[in-house]
Amino acid sequence: MEYRDFPNIKGSPSLLGFGLMRLPLNSDDPKDINYELGREMISRALDRGINYFDTAYMYHGYMSEIFVGEVLTKFPRDSFLLADKLPINSIDTLDQAKEIFAHQLEKCQVEFFDFYLLHSLHREAIDKVNRLGIYELLADYKAQGVIKNLGFSIHDTPDVVENFTLQHDWDMVQIQLNYVDWELQNAKRSYQFLAEQNIPVVVMEPVRGGSLANLPADCKEKLKEADSTVSAASWAIRFVASLSGVLTILSGMSNPEQLEDNLCTIEGAYQISQAESDLLDEVRKLYLSSGRIPCTDCQYCMPCPYGVNIPESFSVYNRYLDSDDGGKFCKEYVMLDKGQPDACTECRECEPKCPQKIKISEELKKPRSYYEHITAPGCNL
Repeated sequence: MEYRDFPNIKGSPSLLGFGLMRLPLNSDDPKDINYELGREMISRALDRGINYFDTAYMYHGYMSEIFVGEVLTKFPRDSFLLADKLPINSIDTLDQAKEIFAHQLEKCQVEFFDFYLLHSLHREAIDKVNRLGIYELLADYKAQGVIKNLGFSIHDTPDVVENFTLQHDWDMVQIQLNYVDWELQNAKRSYQFLAEQNIPVVVMEPVRGGSLANLPADCKEKLKEADSTVSAASWAIRFVASLSGVLTILSGMSNPEQLEDNLCTIEGAYQISQAESDLLDEVRKLYLSSGRIPCTDCQYCMPCPYGVNIPESFSVYNRYLDSDDGGKFCKEYVMLDKGQPDACTECRECEPKCPQKIKISEELKKPRSYYEHITAPGCNL
């Protein structure tokens, strides 16, 4: 395992980090974590040198931190670095921030956080941070030693990233970074700015919520032609690992196979050549032309007040685009039951919550319209 040292970082995080957002489950309920399998994966990760583990207040329906306390912290405290985050969107007062921070320490069963971040910032959330004096609170906690490294995670444009970075002193910044968003969301500019400021980058969504592991057929074919022995996900991990300003790469691993694949990638010769970079640029263009809805299944939009299963509605549609199997699409659409897109009232309550800035109410019309078309009288699948 590789460990990258940066001057201002306390500790040496592993290049591959374990995101505790997509842990193995016993059922479709995100709270129903498979503790036995999760414990085995944590143990395997530690044995192979992963020491950076990332959780957050609302992950797994507020159960991820409980998992940390009951599983991760049973291992020696000096064997892991724990990152947690303050849910700015759930806070209206400074006292609430203090209460949540104390509760997080209690749930995780730790006395300090190695890394602590303001979570999922955007313009409006930044205004709240500054208005309530939340940075000053966390800086005080850092001075007391209950936070070792302080940063923020953000889903917004590069100009917002740059402006907020310069407002305060930060040890690291977490951004969405992968070979698609390098251009699509101009993550390249955010990364280069942070590198110029000598602020290490924590990478989230390196495989874009799994979508870069499950590529459209033409994208898969291009990567297989280049190397048929490795997974599509490994190309995505290698892309971000090749960037010298990256501190750690967070991967939300849901099964032992994903863990092993990521470990093999990081432990191998991961540097991307210019020819391979050009190849990924071609794959990116094909991916963007596929018509996929760019959802990463982060679940921040849920629950919908009208019961729409937003992420799965998009997944059903995206799988159809990949397979062109209308019959399978209809079966999966019907299985959405009360979560079908036709329950959407276009209230748009979900849209400000979406890190990808998806116009959800508009995009939901795509699976709904196609289902209505394909099931119309006289239409042959």
